Amino acid sequence: MRQLLAPNTDRSRRDRGSVLTMTLAMMVFGSLVLTALLTFAVTLFRNRPPLDERNAAVETARSAMRVAITLQRDHGPDWCFADSYELALNGFDVDIECNTDNSPGIQVDGTLDSSQGNYFGTGRNRYSIITTTAGDAGIVPLRGDASSPWPKTIDGAVWVAGGDYADQLDDLQLNGKVVLSNNADNGVAANRYWDADASVWRDCTDPDLEASLDFGAGATPWTVECTSDAWYDRAGDSSDGGVTYEYPKVPPIPTYQRPVVAGATIGSNCRVYYPGRYVGSLNLDGPYDYYFASGVYYFEGPVTIGEGATVVAGEGRHSGCAVDAEAAFDDEAPLNHEITGKGATFLLGDNANIDVNRGSLIMNRRVSDPNTRGSEGHAIRSVIGDDYQSSALWIPEDIVKVADDYDSANSACDATLSTTECLEYVRDHSIQVSTLNTTPITYDDSDLLTTDHAVRFSPSQSSRSEFVIDGYIYTPNAGIEFERNGNHSDYELSLSSGIVATWVDFDLGAAPANPDDWQMGVVDEAIQRRVQLTTKVTGTDDHVTTSLATVEVHADGSYAINGWTVDPGDGAFASNVPRGPRGTNGDPSGGSTGGGAIGGAAVGRPTIGGAAVG
Repeated sequence: MRQLLAPNTDRSRRDRGSVLTMTLAMMVFGSLVLTALLTFAVTLFRNRPPLDERNAAVETARSAMRVAITLQRDHGPDWCFADSYELALNGFDVDIECNTDNSPGIQVDGTLDSSQGNYFGTGRNRYSIITTTAGDAGIVPLRGDASSPWPKTIDGAVWVAGGDYADQLDDLQLNGKVVLSNNADNGVAANRYWDADASVWRDCTDPDLEASLDFGAGATPWTVECTSDAWYDRAGDSSDGGVTYEYPKVPPIPTYQRPVVAGATIGSNCRVYYPGRYVGSLNLDGPYDYYFASGVYYFEGPVTIGEGATVVAGEGRHSGCAVDAEAAFDDEAPLNHEITGKGATFLLGDNANIDVNRGSLIMNRRVSDPNTRGSEGHAIRSVIGDDYQSSALWIPEDIVKVADDYDSANSACDATLSTTECLEYVRDHSIQVSTLNTTPITYDDSDLLTTDHAVRFSPSQSSRSEFVIDGYIYTPNAGIEFERNGNHSDYELSLSSGIVATWVDFDLGAAPANPDDWQMGVVDEAIQRRVQLTTKVTGTDDHVTTSLATVEVHADGSYAINGWTVDPGDGAFASNVPRGPRGTNGDPSGGSTGGGAIGGAAVGRPTIGGAAVG
């Protein structure tokens, strides 16, 4: 038994040797791992401050770009918010640069237009006044008041298509070229200028015509240009320096018919109207204030603004008694309020006209959305259906801009008119409000005659009156009258986007008390601009982190980010162009038309490479 229970000393020795070997192997392996970990830790600890700083620099560059985009958005599209800008952010020195010259152009009607200098504007090369009458001895196209003691200054080019010119021109000071026409198209006579003194019609090539014209003795010297073009060849804006002009288009007819009374009352004195169709007459009397929310209005009856009433149309630079948000969310607001864009457009059909009879009308410049694009920059416009033709006047029929992009599957797009845009003649245009109401809604052409006034402003003689229009007045079938107000001078007359009318009558007896309250000319104003923003973040070791973004800013406060990149290296980008997603026009900087874009600028949410974010 003793022998059987004795340990096996040989096996025990062998086991102890194996454990020792394994222990030694594990110790060697552990030391190798520990050494590697310690080496990694030492390396990490040595490099962590620069890595942290560079990571912080990258995030700072992104944050600085957000600041730059916000500054440019708030500044608007007229130019860069600043050529250069410095700030301290997260302990870094940050330099911001804005450049408008590196962009190839903007999206216009679905194609890249490099001729517009990276912006889309309104008022480009536009005529201050165009009169459309031709060969009508009974109409004085530009009329002043010969007995008036002050010169009525009109800045910019003026087009006089024809008619009677006489002593009434003596007090008009035209500070720009005067263009006359001998166009004989459409049956309108070339001899269209009536010399009442000689009782003879003259052609604009007649040297006696220029010699007999008198546009004010105090005027800056002007030159007369005689052309074979018709007035409608020069109507609208020109993006090529005045070679060709884009004839103005009409937006689609508004969807909803509204009552002629205010749709809501805000506070005790503010009456609110909403975009839509108004069939009856509107009488806007004082002492109330009225706000017409941003959008498109179509009238088929007269609109009268009475003594003491102040009407502000659309949101913009001029404040009204309410803003769009208040109007949209008021308890009395219609469910489908159709408030769109910023600013307002008044369309005149049937026998509608606008009579500011000792009240005030202030219209903010219209900035449209994709569904109302034809209203862009227009304030007051008459609707012309079939060609308007007589012995003294010819007006092309209006075209509706249905949508930005042509779609052959869209039956509203007239294939003979549409190229990149979806266009349709007014005579063919209609909408259907709902499936329950299948009656088509159409425009009723303006019935105003050449002797009628489409717009009249009669300042008050007892209180201040204002007629401030920041958009195009386009009524080629009727006239515009600024009616005599005695010697009262407490008024403002400001038109910054041009007039097209049969005739324009400046029958005012006294100048405004404040000289700045008279403005008659065209201001070229950007609606959208593309800029390239650069932010550079400099670290303690002079390491530079650079961020580049191409941004399009729209006048309504929306914007689109076409491309946005951050370089954590030395800030050296190839060709100094953001390497963002390619846009629909193949522009390497992105150039996206985005969702609901205006030449690339998103109307709603900002976009990155065309994809809506946030």
